[in-house]
Amino acid sequence: MLGAAHEPLEDPDIVDRLRHCELGPGLDLELEAADLLVEVHGGGIRPDPEVQAVSRRQFFNRATIGLMAASLGAFSAAAFVAFLWPTSTGGFGGRVSVGKSSVLNALIGERAVDFVNFTGSVCGGQAMERAAAGTFIPVSTELGGKDPGYVMEDADLDAAVEGAMISKYRNAGQTCVCSNRLFVQDSVHDAFVEKLVKATAALVVGDGMKDGITIGPLVNKKAVGDVDELVQASVESGARVALGGGPHALGGCFYQPTVLTGVTSEMAVFRNEIFGPVASVIPFEGAAEAMHIANDTIYGLAAGIWSRDINTAFRLVKDIEAGVVWVNSYEDGDMTQPFGGYKQ
Repeated sequence: MLGAAHEPLEDPDIVDRLRHCELGPGLDLELEAADLLVEVHGGGIRPDPEVQAVSRRQFFNRATIGLMAASLGAFSAAAFVAFLWPTSTGGFGGRVSVGKSSVLNALIGERAVDFVNFTGSVCGGQAMERAAAGTFIPVSTELGGKDPGYVMEDADLDAAVEGAMISKYRNAGQTCVCSNRLFVQDSVHDAFVEKLVKATAALVVGDGMKDGITIGPLVNKKAVGDVDELVQASVESGARVALGGGPHALGGCFYQPTVLTGVTSEMAVFRNEIFGPVASVIPFEGAAEAMHIANDTIYGLAAGIWSRDINTAFRLVKDIEAGVVWVNSYEDGDMTQPFGGYKQ
């Protein structure tokens, strides 16, 4: 199973997604993508009428490629690389690699491989690019994220907390689009933190295959150590633990759902991608200040904004260095919209 490859336990989010979002609908997504190709070449795409999505053409010096690989999510979640290509018989040939460089170079060197899509770490993506450079195979990568969430003073705080719970603790914080940095305007900071801590404390840690469990393990014990190292380094630098702050009493691959406050841009938990259930709350006074601090990172995958003022939201969208920005929601998807990013 996926989500905890080194443990017999599963994260409830992964189990639910496999049942409802990956195995069955995966084929539906492929068919939908095929239909979209026809619509694109036919002159237009019909978006989901229930999703208000806006695509803005942004020209900059880093190429961004939209990813339509939702049905390969099961492989990506398990840190596999899947190679698929048409064969002379009309089907698809394929190879799956767990990431060894010798296997990777051999697979990309296959003359039948015309395109590579990779989801994983920055160093993994760099290795993929290097391996493909010799044959000029196009490579589309979806790598790290240190995604910001903005809670403005006019936001519906209950909705913002609900969104933060989805964006931060899904799959125990082990997704690239997790809101790892929550920027909260000063005037609502304390009220937001109080609500966030209450909601986080209600999470039930355990075996995701059991009823009532809402957050599962990290991928392995090394991940627990990596997460805790970032947390402890930040606490030593002045961050305050509002909840959690260490490995869970269950042991193994479990880490306590954690909320840190007083986080600053110099701290390890702010700078480094943290694949774990740790929410960092950063207070800010003005939007320009928050934008400057949030954009000061090598990552630029996704972001979220909570505000009742659509004009405020769209002003922020314009300046956020992120490929996808959700407003008053998080991880709502529409196959007709591109999925890309800035920087790494």
